[in-house]
Order: sequence, then structure tokens, then C-alpha cells
Amino acid sequence: MKILNIVAWVLVVVLGVAAGTAGFLIKKQSDRANGLQNALAQVATAVGVEETDTAAPLANKLEIVQAAIEHAQQELAATKAGLSAAQTEATEAKAQVATLTQAAQEQSAKLDSLAQEVAAKDEAMAAAQAAAAKAQEDADAALAQAGKEKAALEKDLARAQKKLAEEKARLEAELAAVQSNEESDLETVDFPLAGAEELPPVVAAPVAQPADEACPEDVSPAEFAASRILGQSPMLSLLRYNPEDQTLYVKLLDGQTLTYQDVPEGVYAAFVADPDKLDMNFRFKIQGIYKSLPPDSVVIRKYWKWQRKHRYPQGDVRVIDPPEKKVAPAPAEEADATVAD
Repeated sequence: MKILNIVAWVLVVVLGVAAGTAGFLIKKQSDRANGLQNALAQVATAVGVEETDTAAPLANKLEIVQAAIEHAQQELAATKAGLSAAQTEATEAKAQVATLTQAAQEQSAKLDSLAQEVAAKDEAMAAAQAAAAKAQEDADAALAQAGKEKAALEKDLARAQKKLAEEKARLEAELAAVQSNEESDLETVDFPLAGAEELPPVVAAPVAQPADEACPEDVSPAEFAASRILGQSPMLSLLRYNPEDQTLYVKLLDGQTLTYQDVPEGVYAAFVADPDKLDMNFRFKIQGIYKSLPPDSVVIRKYWKWQRKHRYPQGDVRVIDPPEKKVAPAPAEEADATVAD
């Protein structure tokens, strides 16, 4: 009996301990389930899952939360990929910024170099302007000096022309005196000798007249026939001027010819405009001034020897006038087509 009581008490104690252990385990499991539900609720809140039904089974809640977590993981992966792409773009943008910065620095260096070149050119321009101003001053001074020298030269030229005119007048007077003396030498008076037969008077041999009327070789008969007598001269016999090549053909009384080159038309016009001074104008305005073929110094010297030998006084001077310049006819005015009523 006693043993049975002891066994019964032992069983009671064991059952009590078992009941306590079971209650503890049940409570612990309940606490764990509550904790798991709380953690699941927090996770659901974290992943953005709306509040689930508390009465729903835990497995369903876990599936919902797991689906939300997977969705969140997908969004996180997409976000991560976007961040990676953004980081790549940021890296490329950073490289571009670095390249642009380097280009900007190079451009800035070029601008600085250009600014220095512009400053140097400005200095050079300022120096050139100063030199130009100095050159202008020198030119003005030289021009003023040239004006003074020109005035002095004009005075000297006037004095030289005056002396030349005086010398010309003196030479003409001497030439007239020489010609007068030569003509007086030709006039001889024969006095009969006493007791002697009267001698016939000395008659000078006839002087061969130069062939004034002969047509020169380089003058056509038509041109010579169209010539006119300009005046008289003790030296000249024929004049012809070609305005195209500005040549002046001159024939002397002894038959010699001269061709002067590069004679302006105005000089020729002034030469033939004064027939009374043909010889004077020829000697002082053409002879020795313009180049001639053959040289006029030789021809004129030979002519005066011929003149002293033949004592030919003077003859007619013919001139072949240059052809008249053809003037283009003015366009005829159009007739008025309107008829008055």
C-alpha cells in the first residue's frame, strides 16, 4: 500500500512535471508564434505589404511576404541596374567634363596667346603709325624743300633762257652780218685799166638750183602733189609729219634728208604754225633736241659747207600735211514717232 502510494505520488509528480513542462512548452511555442507573427508583420510592413488578416494561416502570410520580398528584390535589382547605368553615365560624363575642361584650358591658353599676339600687333601698329607720321613729316619737309629748289631752278631757268635769248640774238646778228659780208663780196666792180682794152665784166657762174620739185624717194607722187608751200627758208625745202609714229621728215635745200623720231604732234603744230620763223624754230626746238637719222649735227655741218660754196639764198618750203583724223559720225537721233494732232 505504501509502495502504491509512493508510486502514485511519483506518478502525480511526474504528471505534474509533465503538465508543467507541456504548459511551458506550449507557452514558449505560443510566444515563438507570436514573435514570428510580429516579425512577419514587421517584414510585411518593411516590404510594403498591407496588414494581413491575423486569422489567416501563417503559411499564407509567409507566401504573401515572400512574394513581396521577391518583388522588392526585383525592384532592388532594377534599381541597382539603374544605379549602375547612372554610375556609368556619370563616369562618361565625368570623362567628358574632363575632356571639355582640358579643351577649355587649351582654348584659354590659345586665347592668351592670341591676346599677346594682338597686343604685339597693336604695339607694332602704333610703331608703324608713328613711323608713318614721321615719314609724312619728312615727306612734307622734303616737299617744301623741293618747292624751294623748284623755285630756285625756275629762277635759274629763267636766267638761262634770258641768256640763251641774248646769245641767240647775238648769233643771229653775227649770222646776218656774215651773210651780208658774203653777199657784198660777190658784188665786184671792174675798173678799166689805162691804155688797156676794156675787159668784160666778171659774171658769177650760175648756181645749180636744188631739185626742190623732185619727189623724194620715201614720198609718193600723190603726197608730193598734194603738198603746199608753207614759206621760204635758206635751209629747209620739204616737211612731212606722221602722227602715228611721231616722225618728222625734213629735206634740206642741198637734197639731204633728216628723219626725227618721237616728235610730239604739238611740237610739230607749233613748228609749222609760224612760217616766218621756220629756221629759228627748227634750230632751237627740233635740231639737237630730238634723235634723228642720220645725226643732224653731221648733216647740218655738211649743209653749211654746201651753202658757203654755192651761196644759195633761200627757197620755198613745201609741207605735206598729215591726213586728217577720221571722226566717228555721231549716232543719228531717232525721229519722233509722235504726230501732232
